[in-house]
Amino acid sequence: MNKVVVVVVLIAIIAIGLVAYFVLIPAVVTPCVAFKGWHQSGVEVTTAKVGVPVTLTLEATSVVPLEGALKVEIREDIESGNDKAMATKTFEISLEGKNDTETVEAVFTPTSKTEGKSKGYFYRLSWKDKLFYDPQDRNSRNQLTVGEEALTTTLTQTFEGWYQNRVKLVSPSATHPEAKVNVPVTLNVSVTNNGDNLFSGTVKIEIRKDVVGGNDKSVGFYPSQISIASGASVIIKAVFTPDEKTSGSLRGYFYKVYVGELAIYDPTSENGQGPDVRPELKVTDGGESSVTWEPPGEWEA
Repeated sequence: MNKVVVVVVLIAIIAIGLVAYFVLIPAVVTPCVAFKGWHQSGVEVTTAKVGVPVTLTLEATSVVPLEGALKVEIREDIESGNDKAMATKTFEISLEGKNDTETVEAVFTPTSKTEGKSKGYFYRLSWKDKLFYDPQDRNSRNQLTVGEEALTTTLTQTFEGWYQNRVKLVSPSATHPEAKVNVPVTLNVSVTNNGDNLFSGTVKIEIRKDVVGGNDKSVGFYPSQISIASGASVIIKAVFTPDEKTSGSLRGYFYKVYVGELAIYDPTSENGQGPDVRPELKVTDGGESSVTWEPPGEWEA
């Protein structure tokens, strides 16, 4: 076989490979679509509130180039009857291959609680008008249930400390340190994602004054836009200036944490932490005797 023939054969093989990669394989392959959660009011939920819009988030990926229409159908699961179509949305997907990804979102409003014949909501997928994902098992598919007041979240919070002048404030009781009035204070809170999916959304801290014999007063809200992988944690902060000293009418300052509009830490709620045990900041004219230096690297700016 001469060199010309070898070259022709190699070119033919390469051409066949390119046709298979760019034409034949994309014609029969569907994208891999991963479930990224149901979200309501900025919170990832498994049980949603009836009558409030819910967003279904999916992530499409492919190892080969793909272009086409991905149709998402959200359906109500009706026992002993035909499932009811709630929303349908079609997305034009263009993936370059090599695990390129594209995120899509479909919004619907659940109209029925999970009771009686209504068993919840699920989704199915079509690629180029061909159904390729149609789960029938309620126990294995990503089913959304609906109730009256049932918002949940996979996030939890941990108090990390009050800081003033780049110094962590401590006290013998550990939960009631003192700060100096009219000097900025930083509150550090660790937020952990205990769910199976990436969380992306707004988490906010509210600083409040603990008023004796009256309604507590809000100092302000401090939002953080964060993304947390499954099992990971991030530090969020609130920087405020205490303008009132602890007195007979003010016990001090405390905080709440919200994911969207859902409080994941509220020490004033029923069975919550009282002022004797929750992390509460006292404020005085001095405060220096109640501080300690943190080892380098542990203070969060």
